[in-house]
Amino acid sequence: MSSGPGNGAAAKGALDLPAFSLDVEALDLGADVKAVSLEILETESREPVRGKQAISFREAGPRCIVVPHPAQEQLRQLLERFEAEAFGVRAGDRVNTDDTGLTDELSQHGLDAYQAAYRRYSFCAVCEFEDGWVTLLSETIWSSEVIRRVRPAAQSFDVYIARPQ
Repeated sequence: MSSGPGNGAAAKGALDLPAFSLDVEALDLGADVKAVSLEILETESREPVRGKQAISFREAGPRCIVVPHPAQEQLRQLLERFEAEAFGVRAGDRVNTDDTGLTDELSQHGLDAYQAAYRRYSFCAVCEFEDGWVTLLSETIWSSEVIRRVRPAAQSFDVYIARPQ
């Protein structure tokens, strides 16, 4: 009689993965749009991770504020403040100038406005932390580059970084 694992028990030597995975992959939003999807999942079930596991700014439009170059503590506070809401982030030289066209579009149409504007920036991102995902729109940052840059920060957490195909 064989004494192999039963009832779903893992065999000795099986890959012991962390509880969470960060899936990073190219996202198809059309021929003219380059995007990368980042999503935090429970490794075993592949279900999305949900819920919760005094800063200078300028109002740029009715539903748009700009926080230029936040310090690390300010960024942490902003991310905590907006963790239950969808919000956008953009980076690049143009952030330092008023982009009234984009802020008008953001105020009227929400984060979909980034799809037409992201080429003017290093990147634009749509963040939905409560549901565990970020969509990064960029002409220069590919999924492999995202993984290379995220890996050092993720090492202090028990997260497996995957590139599903």
